[in-house]
Amino acid sequence: MRTSVMTLLAATLTLLAAWPMTGAAQTPVIAGTRLTLYPGDGEGAPALVQQTRRFDLHGGLQTLWLDGLAQRLDAAALLLRFPAGSGVHLADMEVPPAADGLQALLTQALGKPVQVLGAQGQVVASGTLRGIENGLLLVQQDDGTLRLAAGTIVLPAGMASPEPGARVRLRVDAARAGSYTAQLLYPTAGLGWRADYALLLAAGDGCRATLEARATLVNHSGTGFRDARVTLVAGNVRQPENMATPRLMMAAEAALPAPAAPGLPAQGDLAGYRRYTLPQPLTLANGASVLTPLEAPATLDCTRALVLGQRQAPAYAPPKPFFIPGPAAEALGAPRIQIGLRAPHNLPTGNVRVYQSDAVGTLQFIGGDTLPNLRRDDAVRLTIGDAYELRAERTRTVWHLAGDVLTEGLRVRFSNRAARAEDVTLYVHPDRWRDWHLLSSSLRPQRQDPDTLVWRVQVPARGAATLDYTLRYDAAKRGHPAGETP
Repeated sequence: MRTSVMTLLAATLTLLAAWPMTGAAQTPVIAGTRLTLYPGDGEGAPALVQQTRRFDLHGGLQTLWLDGLAQRLDAAALLLRFPAGSGVHLADMEVPPAADGLQALLTQALGKPVQVLGAQGQVVASGTLRGIENGLLLVQQDDGTLRLAAGTIVLPAGMASPEPGARVRLRVDAARAGSYTAQLLYPTAGLGWRADYALLLAAGDGCRATLEARATLVNHSGTGFRDARVTLVAGNVRQPENMATPRLMMAAEAALPAPAAPGLPAQGDLAGYRRYTLPQPLTLANGASVLTPLEAPATLDCTRALVLGQRQAPAYAPPKPFFIPGPAAEALGAPRIQIGLRAPHNLPTGNVRVYQSDAVGTLQFIGGDTLPNLRRDDAVRLTIGDAYELRAERTRTVWHLAGDVLTEGLRVRFSNRAARAEDVTLYVHPDRWRDWHLLSSSLRPQRQDPDTLVWRVQVPARGAATLDYTLRYDAAKRGHPAGETP
């Protein structure tokens, strides 16, 4: 469309209040909206939109426009259901190309009576708008002739720019005139939710914390929803490709939610998943993120630990003894800072941000992690960062290979430059061969099982601590020659 014509149209667009709307395709009123959202940023499982729309119909075949639909809707799964026995039947449906702003308003004017005015305000064309192309308006005049015109377009009264989003044109056949209510249901991408948590650690010795939980709803669907009733589904919800059957939405509407504290979602079960029904209608504008409480704040006991090494033994085990020395020394790095707690509620997966007050009482962010889906009382460890002032290194002190038996001595040295003493939990998984024994240790292990040794080492403030231990691997029982590599 030529820029000069579009500028003129945008600057001088007016409404002609005297012109009737006889024969125009009507847009129904939205009487209520319900949304069911699934975990994610809206790119995963589709959200489900259910709306009640009211129509004033005349008898016979007629055209309806459904405005304000999500641009990323699955049109093949769109359902519009009139009450049984209403005598209203769907003839066909079309999803035209998306249009926004002035272009959407002009598209809406197709088939309606318009006037086109020249630069001096004179009428250069009058009749029914039939087309728009390259800045020209195709008008069918009262005598049936078609005229291409450019200028200021005057539209019928009552027209307004449609809601942002997709539009669907329907043709329905009504047995009789009247006011009807229909249920609209469709899946769409671009809508989703996630759980977000704040863990506030109390000052002082020990570990005490307050956990705050909230839901963050995101809308990238291409349209907004006003005063919507919202249900959030928590859990790992799988879906086939191109899922178009809104069964979970129907199930959600069939069950009553459990009572909840004022201002908090009501919770319940949904086909084995967790469901949260928000207590008040919510407006979710396109492109917006809305935060709402998910659970009441909970104060709980926790644990703080510095951990070096992996808690779980590796799944790999060497098929033959690995009796090659390798490096005599290696840096083990800094211990991980871990916070352990038990879930005070059912907690859907989400990000946890941990805060603690500094020396002057200002709350500071000190790290974060991701929670898995937790049931009430489930234990979880959050790894929020690495200790800055602590380091560890390991050196070999003994290497003696006698036939098929290897004796290896190791020393782990911890250095601490912090002004406070720390306890470090060290996990070791002897990995040269499956048949091993702990011959000696300068500290008694906290735990010993077939694949793991665990020590707790106390490291003084601005000081160091050392752990010495010796392992023996015996490959003779299995008949593997010493020195072979896996």
